[in-house]
Amino acid sequence: AWSSLALAATGMAILTLHDHNRLDVLVGFAAVGAGVAAFWMHAALTSWAARLDGAGVAVVTAALAARAWSQRVPAEPALVVAAMLIGLGIAIGTPALNGISLVFGTAAVAGIIAGCRGVSTRPLAAAALLMAAGGLLWWLGRSEGPWCRPDGFIVHAVWHMMAAAALATGWMQLRRCSA
Repeated sequence: AWSSLALAATGMAILTLHDHNRLDVLVGFAAVGAGVAAFWMHAALTSWAARLDGAGVAVVTAALAARAWSQRVPAEPALVVAAMLIGLGIAIGTPALNGISLVFGTAAVAGIIAGCRGVSTRPLAAAALLMAAGGLLWWLGRSEGPWCRPDGFIVHAVWHMMAAAALATGWMQLRRCSA
């Protein structure tokens, strides 16, 4: 459960480093909320906490898409709509689909950010790889997954760290965006 707070810490960093952009504040608060909701979900292990966890991730995904779009990034509108719909799918989907949906949502957001001038593709590719590898670890380490070991090394905790690092990297690249 404690590893979930990596996302909250990333949100706090965004709130500290933002350039007075209201959507950055939204992304920061969404990440803090998603991290706290994920912590609560892992600590409480209730179905409503799982929904809250999914909703937090959905808000982060939608906030990043809105932030990119606000930069007038020359993105395909389909990518923006896909990111927001995938975020919605996370919020209303079952917890088993959250990790997979998050990977696709992140890919859509990465596609939006990649449309920026001034953005280096290497860190963006690194963030996408972190999310892909983290998504795989999430799948393997989920409840009833083949690597789920509540009393041993928790693969799911690595997923939390990778997702937080990917969010930080993607957000930093988005700040460099010049439409």
